[in-house]
Amino acid sequence: MVSIDGRHLFFSGTGLALEVSERLLALDAAGHAEETVVFIEDETDLSGYGLSDKGFHFVRIKRKRWTPDYVDRWFWGRAVWCARKKMGVSGRHFIPYLYNYGAREENVVMVPDLLYHIYPIYGMKDPSRAWWNFRGRLPFRPAVMRWEEKIVSRAKVLTVNSRFVMGQAQSILGVPRGKITLLPMGVPSWVQKAGFISPEIKSLLPSRFVLYTGGYASRKNVPFLMRVIREVVREEPSFRCVCVGLPVAEKNSDLAEALNNDEAARAVVGLPRLDYGALAAVYGLAEFTLYPSLCEGYGLPVLESAARKKICLCGDNSSLVEIQPDSRFRLPDNHCEAWKEAVLHWWRNPVLCRNEGEKCSDPKLAFSPRASADKLWDLLVA
Repeated sequence: MVSIDGRHLFFSGTGLALEVSERLLALDAAGHAEETVVFIEDETDLSGYGLSDKGFHFVRIKRKRWTPDYVDRWFWGRAVWCARKKMGVSGRHFIPYLYNYGAREENVVMVPDLLYHIYPIYGMKDPSRAWWNFRGRLPFRPAVMRWEEKIVSRAKVLTVNSRFVMGQAQSILGVPRGKITLLPMGVPSWVQKAGFISPEIKSLLPSRFVLYTGGYASRKNVPFLMRVIREVVREEPSFRCVCVGLPVAEKNSDLAEALNNDEAARAVVGLPRLDYGALAAVYGLAEFTLYPSLCEGYGLPVLESAARKKICLCGDNSSLVEIQPDSRFRLPDNHCEAWKEAVLHWWRNPVLCRNEGEKCSDPKLAFSPRASADKLWDLLVA
């Protein structure tokens, strides 16, 4: 039997949780569930992922959680490897995040991205943090991350979702091309299953709107998006943009500054984080979607939009060049005039927009979860 680290299923709503669940669903569809042990946190709820009735051997590990996070990862890895040895699992182990433990030279490890080398996660000033709180400002954490990267580079095989991340793994981790396998995740299964929108959420939706679902981080370029919206609404007062899952503006000074404008604030409708069914339904109601990110390891909102027959205007960079094959929908980074003109064009031509959205859903343009599952299985049983 082979085994998979399912730790991130505990953190529902995150990109890595989606990655793990979709890999498992694809492996189940390929007929490999009964031959696979999946180690998960004791309190993980599998029902939201559609995994409860699958044939995997889920092993729940009850343990104390530790801080900081890199210490917790060490204890988790130790607990998983002890459980694996106790069960007599002798096949390869798949770790779908940037970490490596146990038989490090035999594992298969996924590199989701190395974007923190371009846009640092730590070291940025948090306006809500007291001046004496040095968390993330000291050099210890970067040193730990470099050590973790070094251990990851020793794995038997690294998997990546995009050629962009493959290049990062080669240049940053120093891993030869022959040790890296490209396994694009494909369109998430939930996108085609539009669910229930509560009356409270439905009452907030405008009659016509575009959609942003990318979350908030420095590389997501949200303040730039707000500037574009401000310019668009000056020429098209009816324009509305629904943003799902953005944090409270007061806690993010640059976002608050971007929204501190009557024109932008009037055009933006903020929704809380939605469950997958409701989010799929909101995708279906949108005219088109916006994703001005400056750097992505994969860029799932582009695929999600295509699956719902919507065009997605996105940045012309990183993996987005691979995920969005139509150059008409890729726009230069931070070029406000280009973005404004593109948004206005598609907003003012709804019939053309719908027709182009239909073309985006062409299955030939999507990545195959089944093909990736077969390749992953071959790596695990090799």
